[in-house]
Amino acid sequence: MKKQILLFLLTLNTLSAQEARQGHIDSVALFKNGLVIVRMSDLIPESGKLEMNELLEPVHGTFWVDSEKPVTAKVEMRESEGPLSTVSQAELLRNLSGKKVTLHLSEDSIAGEIVGETPEQRTEWGRDYAAMNGQPGRSSYLSAGGTPVTSSPGVGEMVFLKTEDGKILAISPGQIQRVAFAEVPKIRRKRPVLTLSSTGAGKIAVQYLTRGLSWAPSYRIDLTDPKRLSIIQGAAIRNELSDLKEVEIRLISGFPSVRFGAVDSPLSARSTWETFFAGLSRSAGAGGGLSNGFDNGIAQQGIVIGNILSGQGLAGIGPADEGESVDLHYQSIGKHSLAAGEALSVEVAKAGADYERVVQWDIPDTRAPNGRYIEEYERQRSPEKFDDKPWDAIVFKNPFTFPMTTAPAMLVDKGDFQGQQISTWTNPGAETSIRITKALSIATRSVENEIPDSRVNLNIAGNDYYKVQVQGELSVKNHRGTPAVLAISRSFSGELREADDEPQSQLLETGVYSINKRNELKWRIDLKQGQEKTIRYRYEVLVDN
Repeated sequence: MKKQILLFLLTLNTLSAQEARQGHIDSVALFKNGLVIVRMSDLIPESGKLEMNELLEPVHGTFWVDSEKPVTAKVEMRESEGPLSTVSQAELLRNLSGKKVTLHLSEDSIAGEIVGETPEQRTEWGRDYAAMNGQPGRSSYLSAGGTPVTSSPGVGEMVFLKTEDGKILAISPGQIQRVAFAEVPKIRRKRPVLTLSSTGAGKIAVQYLTRGLSWAPSYRIDLTDPKRLSIIQGAAIRNELSDLKEVEIRLISGFPSVRFGAVDSPLSARSTWETFFAGLSRSAGAGGGLSNGFDNGIAQQGIVIGNILSGQGLAGIGPADEGESVDLHYQSIGKHSLAAGEALSVEVAKAGADYERVVQWDIPDTRAPNGRYIEEYERQRSPEKFDDKPWDAIVFKNPFTFPMTTAPAMLVDKGDFQGQQISTWTNPGAETSIRITKALSIATRSVENEIPDSRVNLNIAGNDYYKVQVQGELSVKNHRGTPAVLAISRSFSGELREADDEPQSQLLETGVYSINKRNELKWRIDLKQGQEKTIRYRYEVLVDN
């Protein structure tokens, strides 16, 4: 029977060839939010003891070891020699204790011997993306090779220097600009070490979630052929985790729930119960993992890191392969070698699809849920939401055998750049649309007017309203030298009474709890060169009085 034990670490270094066998990373699965699933296997300690001493930090509750025999783990801090090139001021002063130095201060220089206990540097290990979505995070960062980032001693901590006349001076580290010394010291720093011990040799497999390796998708859509497009999905990968050698890389798209994504395991070298419980509190307040960026003022980042559906309502939802998760997709890009600090750009897939050029004219609702007109300051605060200009766009079905993830899409025609927009999550075979540029040669005008003498005062659940009839007009004119296909949508609040040209009408979810229903009317019209058309509609709305 396999035993499982929660651990906290990954990249393995052996004690010696006789004592332990070095493990290797088999595969990594990358989310788009800075998190990565790492798996290692075939870890066979020859002596029943394995030392891991290159630190990584797992997300709380995600690091597990499968073993054939019981395994115990111990984390301890050991001193080891490090390179002088990465030393901080605090580390240097600590290692120069008992040595003769000259401290160059802001206005003076003092020679002497460093005595007593010098301030310990505050070493912070690991990679912290907690600040990505508005969560409080550490400002420190672990460099690619596992080198700790250190900060200066805190306020009130002093460096003690014994001068040639026997005096001992207490000097604030903030005053020290340079340190001169004759003998290069051996730089010793403390590092965390995890030792795994078992009752004998046996296989061990490790899987965990951590930070430091992620991917950013993008699309290139070629419109050179007027009827059939070519689309390439690419991926930019940056490795800030550890050296990878012939490791299978899988790309994850979807909207993952990582409830404790910002919480380090209690076994982390830099973790204390204070920081652990603080992380739990932040996680509870955020209501989710790092992928959720919609509710904290950075919606654009949340859209790209997570995924939103193509269009509105059920648009973009199509058939999925049998046995495939509809909402979380793993796409392998094969095996790659990537050293820490390196980046990689790869072509994930390429396909073709029939497409249609249309002019999209989306007119947003001009009323709030209570029927009142939306204030001008709200329009200025959300210009994209209330944009009512026509756009040239393409409409096509996802030609890949897997979902198109939310990502930037660049459009080209005969090699020339046409525009860039967001391509949203679209399942295989489902229809999506991408805007290209504003349709400046299509003149549009949208107006609404209250029909005179149509107001009726009402009292609903103790609140005063008036019901009013509204007449709307949509006018378009094609100034192009070629015909144009217009896809028009008009959102409004209230009850539809009549509309020209039999538009498609649907209720929107946004009006479920408002006094007025939220509706959307859709027309599709063909405009010849120079043709002008006016569409009229009428609806009834309740307005808070």
